[in-house]
Amino acid sequence: MICVALPGLAVSTGQGQLAGRGLEGFYREGRRLLSRCRLLVAGREPVPVQAHRTAADRARFVGTVRISSTPGPDPDVVVERIRQADGTERITLRNWAPRPVRLPVELSLGTDLADLSAIAAGTEGQDLPATVHDSGLRWSCADGTSSVTTDPSPADALASAGVLRWEFELPPGGSRTLELRVRPGGAGPVRAVGHAANSPFAPAAARGDDPGVAAFLRASVEACPCRIRRPAVRRAPPRRPVCCCSPRSRASAPTPPPERWHCTPCVAPPWERSA
Repeated sequence: MICVALPGLAVSTGQGQLAGRGLEGFYREGRRLLSRCRLLVAGREPVPVQAHRTAADRARFVGTVRISSTPGPDPDVVVERIRQADGTERITLRNWAPRPVRLPVELSLGTDLADLSAIAAGTEGQDLPATVHDSGLRWSCADGTSSVTTDPSPADALASAGVLRWEFELPPGGSRTLELRVRPGGAGPVRAVGHAANSPFAPAAARGDDPGVAAFLRASVEACPCRIRRPAVRRAPPRRPVCCCSPRSRASAPTPPPERWHCTPCVAPPWERSA
């Protein structure tokens, strides 16, 4: 399941967990910023129930967790994960049990900061050691840095294991949301070019015998901005100063004239100039 908001990219499986296998992870500019994001609720992985893309740049995963020993068909906790290609993930825990629950929540994180082309060729690297940074973790290597911050801040952060921990108390019917932000060093969130205030696309509409035509066109147009990337601005190389005695200097001067400098023969006295 691939979500795109260039230059951001998120690749997931239908399970919702990021285990670091294959191409899984969050990417920016072709580099994997986070390869592993494994969620445990009360020491258990959520049982996947539903997974689908809600837009070109986001996907929704739903899972359930049963923590009580009372037999019954209904789950105690429903876990919803909204994963976006810009490096943001929102995890919402909802208590469906008829009593309050205390939920220990654990996230296991890691990355190799590998290049997408290397991963696609099967030469991905090993997980890098993490350090505690702000309200999350940070990884560094010669090719760059990556960090994950969370809201709310974790109660415990174990850098050696790459683990963040929380403990939430939910009343019956209550919910709690945890937000993760994956960013490269010193960068802000991704904003696709097409998501600007002035959209590059003109309004479009479709009508036909099939009632799904209009919805299909609308979804297609909404997906286009996520695949647009503003071209890089190329800067002209700096102009070298021109000596006053060079042939270029004696020719017609460009507009504006270049900065000029004087070589040693030009500034030396006549008796010291070479013939």
